[in-house]
Amino acid sequence: MKRLFALAAVALFVTSVAYAADAPPKMSPEQQAMMEKMAKAAAPGPQHEMLKKMAGEWNAKVTSQMDPSQPAEVEQSSSTLTMLMDGRYCQETTSGNMMGQPFSGMGVTGYDNVLGKFVSTWIDNMGTGIMTSQGTLDKSGKVITWVGSMSDPVTGKWSGDWGPNANDRNQITADFKFDGKALTGTITPAGGAAIPIQKGTFDAKTGAVHMEADVKPASGDSVHYVVDGKVDKGTMKGSWNHDKRKGDFSISKK
Repeated sequence: MKRLFALAAVALFVTSVAYAADAPPKMSPEQQAMMEKMAKAAAPGPQHEMLKKMAGEWNAKVTSQMDPSQPAEVEQSSSTLTMLMDGRYCQETTSGNMMGQPFSGMGVTGYDNVLGKFVSTWIDNMGTGIMTSQGTLDKSGKVITWVGSMSDPVTGKWSGDWGPNANDRNQITADFKFDGKALTGTITPAGGAAIPIQKGTFDAKTGAVHMEADVKPASGDSVHYVVDGKVDKGTMKGSWNHDKRKGDFSISKK
């Protein structure tokens, strides 16, 4: 009888130790406060309820204008919006046409409780980058103003060479900026001063680039350069001319 009681006591002790080992450790007040903040940040709120109203099938009229001197292009597209992660995010898939070409894209929109802003990512078949955006809601609670950023094929620093023929080449660097309307920046020959672009355009549809600049030589009148090229996969190639001289150039994006 004593042996049976002893075995029962040992079994109870082992069970108690195992239960104690499985029990989660007690959190400190700081840890508990952090857990509460994390739970609050992860909980869907009224802004997420706004996103739910967007769910469904949509037909859209898309107006785009790359050149303010030309009429805007109006095209049609369709979108499917679906809520994800228990109502925390809204996923959009779109198909249609843009700039006369087949277009498809996908984005995810949410509201970041920590930032206090709407957030979004977007990808499509017109590029290989990912656009990220943040949005703020106006006082009416009906309008979200988005500010996004993504890489473009022209803006940035470039380097390469130019010359009248394959045997006469000169090193150059360039720093371009495209704001969706005009192409600005500078071109710097090796050992020379930066030459500002006086007139520049970029056609996002074709990749065509046009630039004009005046170069002041050490003596004599200014020389007006006209440059035409095309951007393709991080490389810009084309031709230049001034007066009766002409040649070609090739530069690559850094």
